[in-house]
Amino acid sequence: MRTVRLLAPVLLLLLALIGCGDDAVTPDPTGNDPATTYGPYATPEELMTAFETAYEERDSTHYAALLHEDFLFFFLGGEDRDFWGRADDLISTGNLFSGEARTNAQGQLTRAISQITMDQFTLLAPWADATDHPDFGDVPGVKMGLYHHVVVFTHPVGTITLWGNQRFYAAPVEVDGETSWHLLGQEDMDGKANEDMTWSNVKALFR
Repeated sequence: MRTVRLLAPVLLLLLALIGCGDDAVTPDPTGNDPATTYGPYATPEELMTAFETAYEERDSTHYAALLHEDFLFFFLGGEDRDFWGRADDLISTGNLFSGEARTNAQGQLTRAISQITMDQFTLLAPWADATDHPDFGDVPGVKMGLYHHVVVFTHPVGTITLWGNQRFYAAPVEVDGETSWHLLGQEDMDGKANEDMTWSNVKALFR
């Protein structure tokens, strides 16, 4: 009886440390830590380095932290819209990053993307003033950077490769007293000749 009395407090302590029921902490299956703080990004270049990281790590939380509240993605011709906003982009990118085959808004089953590799992501010219842009001209400090990219999406039966140039737009935002650059826009451009997929195709497919 003495042994039982001694063990009881130990067992209670173990239960308290492990946790049980609704109060137990369940790990995020995506590996993304919702408590992680991202940024600030002191320059547009730092912002785009974080963009690469978010894609390669397929980190939806990190990606969402990069986007300006007025973010727009501009499609190439051939899609059913000219652009979309932050909410649609986060849904599409979340599906892309999930690692799961999901049914998109058109009822199509998407590929399960298991890996994203940014083979090339190169700034072709210095970031420049973009206050003449018809959608972003009234955003203080907005800049545009032209990037060349080669992005490989790996799925169970092969890969999808995006090859081409993109215009990215960034704007400074005050966050807790510090200036942090946020991604205001992404504009798709023609890809490599005879390529089947563009960034516009991928965005639309996973939405």
